[in-house]
Amino acid sequence: MRKLKVDHDQLEARVRRPKGDEHSAYTLPELTQGESHPFTDRIMEADIPQGWKPLNLERYDGTTTDPNEHLDAFLTQANVYTNDNAILCRVFPMSLKEVTLTWYNGLPPRSIGRFDTLVEHFNVQYAQYDICRSGQSTTSRC
Repeated sequence: MRKLKVDHDQLEARVRRPKGDEHSAYTLPELTQGESHPFTDRIMEADIPQGWKPLNLERYDGTTTDPNEHLDAFLTQANVYTNDNAILCRVFPMSLKEVTLTWYNGLPPRSIGRFDTLVEHFNVQYAQYDICRSGQSTTSRC
């Protein structure tokens, strides 16, 4: 788990490097070489807006809050900077931790081309939270 956090933090730091800084700038191939990610090339080529700041929300672990509440909080804060589909896709994984980050890393390569698709996958995976909370579950997953 600790290695995943370190890998996540390192990738986040590399993505945020300012353009034009020859000592720290990274190109798309450098960021994605040898890494499996669920996004299409169009998504991966999107530039994070200059001045983007980490969002002030608790990273979602799949158990602590309603997944819809997490999505609402994410979009409310992200939309201060952008509503661009590709950028929302790129920054959403930074709002995940632990098992949800593992879930994200397990998505099929190049299977996500829009934020709506990522949200659909997220909702399918974490809809169990709502079922368990309502007491309507017939499974032992709750």
